[in-house]
Amino acid sequence: MSGRADELFRGVVCPECRCELVVHTEQLVCTGVECRLQFAIENGIPHLLADSAQRLAEAEWKTAVQRTGSAAERAK
Repeated sequence: MSGRADELFRGVVCPECRCELVVHTEQLVCTGVECRLQFAIENGIPHLLADSAQRLAEAEWKTAVQRTGSAAERAK
């Protein structure tokens, strides 16, 4: 996704834990280490239902969050 998508979803938080969400490969990924949910974005619309989200394995989550340089990961 483009930098425009990053701007578009800035300020959107995870409905489960309220941590920051970051854009990663056309998905929104929760930066919360305990949560690690990934939400689909279809036709530019995020699907922010925790029931339909995918929980990422820790290694996959770290890759997604580190790539974005989120504040949560930098704080570690």
